[in-house]
Amino acid sequence: MAALFIFVILLMRIIQSVFSKKGSLKLPSGKTAYIHYIFLQFASSSLFSLIVMFGGKIKSETVLPTLAVAACSGCFLAFNMLCGIKALDGGTVVLNSIFSTSGIIIPCALGALFLNESMSLIQVFCIAAVIFSAVLLVDSSKKVKGTFTPETLLWLLGSFASNGAVMFCQKVFGLKVEGGNVAFFSMLTFLIPAIMLGGAFIVLGLKSRKTESEKQSEFPKPLYLYAVLLAFAVFVIQQLATTLTPMLSSAVLFAWINGGATIIAAIVGAVVFGEKITVKTVIGIAVGIAALVLI
Repeated sequence: MAALFIFVILLMRIIQSVFSKKGSLKLPSGKTAYIHYIFLQFASSSLFSLIVMFGGKIKSETVLPTLAVAACSGCFLAFNMLCGIKALDGGTVVLNSIFSTSGIIIPCALGALFLNESMSLIQVFCIAAVIFSAVLLVDSSKKVKGTFTPETLLWLLGSFASNGAVMFCQKVFGLKVEGGNVAFFSMLTFLIPAIMLGGAFIVLGLKSRKTESEKQSEFPKPLYLYAVLLAFAVFVIQQLATTLTPMLSSAVLFAWINGGATIIAAIVGAVVFGEKITVKTVIGIAVGIAALVLI
């Protein structure tokens, strides 16, 4: 069952790689457009979770801890989405993926400190290898994009930290909220930031003096489709990854579902978006994935 869930997650990573980049290319500049786009994703993911949640049993004693962990997870996930969109403006698909994948360091380290998940010496060395692979991919991205700005690096680091925090929240829920309803956790994870973003979008809309027709012309219609597809992919990944957290250690679970995503990102970047795969890209991917598998 675990292998099947991981396989499905990797299929969802294909959707993420393709439509995250497509969305970043079409998304207008400005905070209103970013908030609108991310709100659409969270609202759609909330609906998917709500559908799955019907018929499930929610224990009253799990509501408050689920709400607390989901609120943290949702905020980190929202920030991760923003970082991913901005990082793709200045970096390659595979570069963004390896930084996000490297976030595995966070649940591994925090799991060892707070969840009694010990780390071996080889896992520590492998984490260092993942960082080395990220450095190689940064250099490769410079050659593909022609530039690599400090701003892009900051967004990539934000993607690294926020994705790691999301993984840790999933682990905390799976191990600490006994008898918790995964669909309820997922729904809250998406609903809480959706409400916050929806409120921000309304406030920004009221402040704007632009007409409704002008607003619609600024937000391309394909983005609505991209948002729903990405929302479905994120929902499935969230649901299955959280379900797997009690079964597998952080190092094993997140190495597979995030390491596999890096390979997918490299292929998608090359085949769909024409991002050249250099020698350093190949070495960086090979080192990173080998290290993640060894972890």
